[in-house]
Amino acid sequence: MSRRLSLSTNRAAEIYHESLWLRRELCSDSQSFKMTDAWGEICNQNPTWKTKILPVDQENDHELKANILVFDDHVTLRADEILFEKADRGCKIANFIFAHEIGGHLNLDHHKNSSKLKHFQLFSNGSQMCNLPPNLEEVEANFGGVFLQAGIALERTDLSALDIANRFYTDVLYVEKAQKMVRLDVFKRALHTRRNKYQRVIL
Repeated sequence: MSRRLSLSTNRAAEIYHESLWLRRELCSDSQSFKMTDAWGEICNQNPTWKTKILPVDQENDHELKANILVFDDHVTLRADEILFEKADRGCKIANFIFAHEIGGHLNLDHHKNSSKLKHFQLFSNGSQMCNLPPNLEEVEANFGGVFLQAGIALERTDLSALDIANRFYTDVLYVEKAQKMVRLDVFKRALHTRRNKYQRVIL
């Protein structure tokens, strides 16, 4: 049996803090957005950041890929054409995949430790497609993605996971995990400590 991967509370609070910072650079706390629009806005602010759309011959959801390539100050989001189109139409899993790459790997600076492309992957368990993070970095990227998409809506007790997933174009299973995380008293204390201790400097 494989070991279950989990984030420490302090690391989860750090990721949430970083994700809220990026989200608030893009919109207000109450707004929702598709990740294709968010990425377009980010690229508008960074002239050396771009998108490369890759043609695909057939539509197999579990084979569609997106990744971020970082080289110095040049950043390229590479995505299969069908996946990008699905995200643009509001597909929740497609938007979550892009959030995983942008709000996860890129925003959390995972690329500083590796030159490898980081692909989000879906696997079939027989009845449905699922995301099985192979390492802790991928777990961080999943949480960073859903934190970026839904923000402080995850803290609201009047919204169900499905409500949030539908409103913010994201994965309902990770919304459930994120809701449980951000509502823990120990998480709130860690986040409060981080907010008081660190203030992000914009260079």
